[in-house]
Amino acid sequence: MSARRRIQRWFAIGGGGALLLVGVALLVLPGPGVLVILFAMSILATELPWARAYQDKLRALLRLRRMRKSIPPPPPAPPPPENE
Repeated sequence: MSARRRIQRWFAIGGGGALLLVGVALLVLPGPGVLVILFAMSILATELPWARAYQDKLRALLRLRRMRKSIPPPPPAPPPPENE
């Protein structure tokens, strides 16, 4: 690995980690914490396999939720028969 690539890698990891910490802090402070965390994870995913795996799982989950919204709900069940 070249020196330039190594420096880029450390800046990506350092910047992504710092943004991740800021995002966690913004969960309790006023601000867009979830968006900052997602942005930080996308930066970390460029260099770290575990972050890439997390990002892939999150994308699959969002895809599944989008598909479920497009499926119409089942029709209501018929009322039970009256016993007399």
